[in-house]
Amino acid sequence: MNVQFPSATRDEVFRLETRRLWLRWPRAADAHALQELATPAAVAEMTATWPHPLPEGEAARRIASIRDINAGGRAIALALTFKTAPHRLVGMLGCNALASEAAGVGYFLRSDLHGQGLMSEALTGLIDFLFTYTRLPAVHASSRIINPASARVLAKCGFVSLGRETVTTEARGGPFEVDCWRLTRRAWIVAAPVTCLRRPMGNEAA
Repeated sequence: MNVQFPSATRDEVFRLETRRLWLRWPRAADAHALQELATPAAVAEMTATWPHPLPEGEAARRIASIRDINAGGRAIALALTFKTAPHRLVGMLGCNALASEAAGVGYFLRSDLHGQGLMSEALTGLIDFLFTYTRLPAVHASSRIINPASARVLAKCGFVSLGRETVTTEARGGPFEVDCWRLTRRAWIVAAPVTCLRRPMGNEAA
């Protein structure tokens, strides 16, 4: 049985703060930046659901859908922005509808910002929130086997490899292999004093 996200996440003023980033609801004004971000094959093809080539207006449609889903508490998807430029989307990070056993996270970042530790910082912020404000026992993720950078992000955030499996999505046009990962609440508690940023929530819009 799925459980709902905390009520705080269902309002568009919800945001998370990390050392360099805001994680906030995407807005209609983000559509151009998101369309631009998700258009390159190098970005879209590392995801399970973003098609390539990207149809015109796809980002705007997805933002509208994300806002509806966020408001319903069925999942949470957040835009990543620098705190120094809070109106410029540079990535996305989300967690699917919480299940009794685990939640699944996904993410992507503007290509020219790779290698700066930004996604591991953002993911740590989201994980802190999930384990602090829900009773979720574990968080799951997957990374394409042709995307070692994503695997490094997950390992850096404390995820443990569970092995490989084959998945199929419409956006990718057929089956492909992924590495599967899991981070348990127990492991997070042990690592928390070292790895967690401990700035879980803010109440005003970035």
